[in-house]
Amino acid sequence: MKFLSAQTEKVWKDTIHDDSGKEALQKVKYFLSETMKCEHLVVLTGLGTSLCVKGAEDAKLAPTMADLWRAVKSSGEEDLKRVMGIVRYPEEPKDNIEVLLSLCK
Repeated sequence: MKFLSAQTEKVWKDTIHDDSGKEALQKVKYFLSETMKCEHLVVLTGLGTSLCVKGAEDAKLAPTMADLWRAVKSSGEEDLKRVMGIVRYPEEPKDNIEVLLSLCK
């Protein structure tokens, strides 16, 4: 596992471990502890991390990528087609919001 923080002097540091793994575990605990003490914390994750969040009767609370595509498409199919043309959206994969957003950057 690698870490990047002000504590690592802004360079990626590897957790070096011995045969028992205790040293690596201590380093992981240290870095996580130091991270939680910071004034500003940003965690960047993909959409999939929110799919584990469930409501009553195991109902999903977060949209899937397919849900997002349908929402964009339903808000204006002609606009979507125009944007897809501008960014040269490929024929494959079809209906992929991640590909579309990557092309829009």
